[in-house]
Amino acid sequence: AKPAWAERVLTGELIRAHRWRTVYSVLFHRRAHNNLQETRAYRMLARFCSAFLQDSRVPTVLDSKVLLGGVGKGRTPTPHLNRVHQSCIPAIVGGGVYFAALHCRSRWNPADAGSRRRRRPPPGHI
Repeated sequence: AKPAWAERVLTGELIRAHRWRTVYSVLFHRRAHNNLQETRAYRMLARFCSAFLQDSRVPTVLDSKVLLGGVGKGRTPTPHLNRVHQSCIPAIVGGGVYFAALHCRSRWNPADAGSRRRRRPPPGHI
């Protein structure tokens, strides 16, 4: 089911109003489908959090509905994405990390600026 209109608006307002800090940025040197690249970046995030934020709840903003669905279910119908999702499990379970994933539009996602080699806009200007 789609989230209510008000929920999408409030999520967008929350994302645009918050002051974000880059923890790490990923630039992929090989070209691949963007769902595969975003799932690989999520795996890197899972490994980072399991090492430095053990036994934590981590709010995560995702602009890919494919990734959001895969994170929620732990699997996807696509074999390539499924392999990457399965490789996240040891980090997530071993580190005791719980990801609270929120969806936002790509244009509102402050994390996209780094991967596109742009500066992150100040709060309220996304």
